[in-house]
Amino acid sequence: MCALTVLSCAPQPPQTRKDATTDNYFGTEVADPYRWLEDDRSDETAAWVEAQNRATSYYLGHIPFRAKLLERLKEVSAMVDVLTLSATPIPRSLYLGLTGARDLSLLRTPPPGRVATETRVVVESDETIRDAISKGCRTFIVGIGGSATNDGGIGMLQALGFGLLNEAGTQVSFGAKGLQELRSITTEQVLPELKDCTFRIACDVTNPLC
Repeated sequence: MCALTVLSCAPQPPQTRKDATTDNYFGTEVADPYRWLEDDRSDETAAWVEAQNRATSYYLGHIPFRAKLLERLKEVSAMVDVLTLSATPIPRSLYLGLTGARDLSLLRTPPPGRVATETRVVVESDETIRDAISKGCRTFIVGIGGSATNDGGIGMLQALGFGLLNEAGTQVSFGAKGLQELRSITTEQVLPELKDCTFRIACDVTNPLC
């Protein structure tokens, strides 16, 4: 009864308006009904965030073991250095920032002792999945980034031994460009056990290019 009473008094998450905004990706119309929330200076967005925070804070505040969990996190955080990075880039916001259409925080002076970063394409899904298959796994749930995944899954197929070939008979390019180049698919190098496997893709948005 107490739990029901608490929930009945809880502030509700805001109703999120949908509009008719769409983008066109390689001839495919993709709905983006929440684009208006990207305007972080609008009164409507500010009101939505305030209502969302109010509902979230209420529920978090009523988690019975929250205080104990926070104390444990403090203990753990004292022993490690943590760097958090978003798994999903926001290309539109980056583009608007670089063109000066909106503010973007920049590090103009490298920090002392900064280690240079190196960007590379690493194909490792094949090793992970092959290892799991060799140990008897046949059902997989693969989490992907909704806006970062834009090649229709061909990169993963390449990693698993499929030949995604262009007109010249060579592997297509990485990313969405490969979809335009794709002319044929070969399966000679695919692991035989793969035909007995089931894959479910976990994604937080509806994206035809995932």
